[in-house]
Amino acid sequence: MSSRYTKADLTILVERFASRGISAVAFERAYMATWRACRDNGQLQDAPATDQRYFDAVFCAVDNYCSDPELRDEGEFDDQMLLGEIFKINSQWGAS
Repeated sequence: MSSRYTKADLTILVERFASRGISAVAFERAYMATWRACRDNGQLQDAPATDQRYFDAVFCAVDNYCSDPELRDEGEFDDQMLLGEIFKINSQWGAS
């Protein structure tokens, strides 16, 4: 994963998932990898606190997602629940 990823890349991923442009599985993989790259290259630490909280909230939602119903524990998100949580987070932060 390139260290050139920025918080704009995270925002684009969230927007693509929220508009159903990518699947939950693809979103999970891409967001986690991009979030870690942004964390490691200082993009998240240098962001305003509200941005950090937003991206961390999305990270927590994605971390609570399990695509496999056989492995999903009670309280973990399926595809629709993850999408709903992203909508909720976006509405709390005024994101689109």
